Amino acid sequence: MPDLAQPVANLNLAKHSPLLPSFLLEDVFEHSSEGMVILDANRQVLYMNKAAKEMTGYASHRCGEFCGTLFRCQTEGKSALQNDKCFGSRVLTTKAPIDTEMNIETASGDHLIVSVNYSYIPAEDGGSYLLMTLRDITNQKHLEKERRQKEALNHTLQERERLARDLHDGVVQEIAYANMQMKALLDDVAQGKEPDPQLMEKISQVLDNSTIELRQALFDLTFRVTEDLASYIKHYVQEFETRTAIPVHYQLVGTPISVDPAVTSQLAKMIQESMTNIRKHAQARKIHFTVAFSPEKDRVLLSIRDDGCGFDPTLQPSVGHYGMKTMKERCKQLGGTFSLDSAVNKGTSIRIEVPIA
Repeated sequence: MPDLAQPVANLNLAKHSPLLPSFLLEDVFEHSSEGMVILDANRQVLYMNKAAKEMTGYASHRCGEFCGTLFRCQTEGKSALQNDKCFGSRVLTTKAPIDTEMNIETASGDHLIVSVNYSYIPAEDGGSYLLMTLRDITNQKHLEKERRQKEALNHTLQERERLARDLHDGVVQEIAYANMQMKALLDDVAQGKEPDPQLMEKISQVLDNSTIELRQALFDLTFRVTEDLASYIKHYVQEFETRTAIPVHYQLVGTPISVDPAVTSQLAKMIQESMTNIRKHAQARKIHFTVAFSPEKDRVLLSIRDDGCGFDPTLQPSVGHYGMKTMKERCKQLGGTFSLDSAVNKGTSIRIEVPIA
């Protein structure tokens, strides 16, 4: 291990810039606004600059200490993360830099969200070193969270306004029609006429449809996701088939992995919007629903395809399709991509791909 009295100079950084004195390079490290930590091949701390010490709340260099102990990134019952999960170990092996985010615990027990860059440093002494560059993004993350909450609230209000319009334009008018026809039947009975069987059947159908719409509205209003994404979709598909009698061919690709609850909630609402549009407007006989997990890319893909009547996406959205705009906004909010392919009498296909975290 190098002499830690002058840790930066003893890594011979000055030799790479012969016109700069070594003390100036040390001052660059010390006065950098970003935290800088140098680790050896065993991921032991050789040096922490002033910003890193202030960020972590440690007054000393903590030299010789294992980085996992310093930043509290251990797994339960183990002294450090396994090599395949440790970014530092990965960079030492691949020699390729990594940018990531992590939560660190300070000396006082507080938690910070930091942006971290791991860089591999091959030294002239033949050793391998790591440079960790830390930037506190806690406030930025809190602001982003507030923005997402406001956007989610705005989407919720839009959904409730849409639900109110749907009930007014659909269920309320259908019940008013059934009520008017029922009064006409009662008048006929009062005059001694036989009730019209076809009209009675029509009233019964209208009331059946209204009951289905009201149940769906109640389901939308009480919507909550209390399980993981894969389980939620499986149960939703089963419930959808039972409620609508529309067969759904469900396919799971890849091994399900944990998805951020906020992402799961937004995806569930997009799924709900897609399936509701199919139920109400597509006249579909079958639906193909594929969920594909891609752990290596940290992404999940949803594909929903029906064989219904379809529509022309280039035309002004009709009453049944204005929810597509909300779906696109939700997907953009998650940093994902949304695509729709449809044509009259050729069905509709929706593709949603978003990051898992």
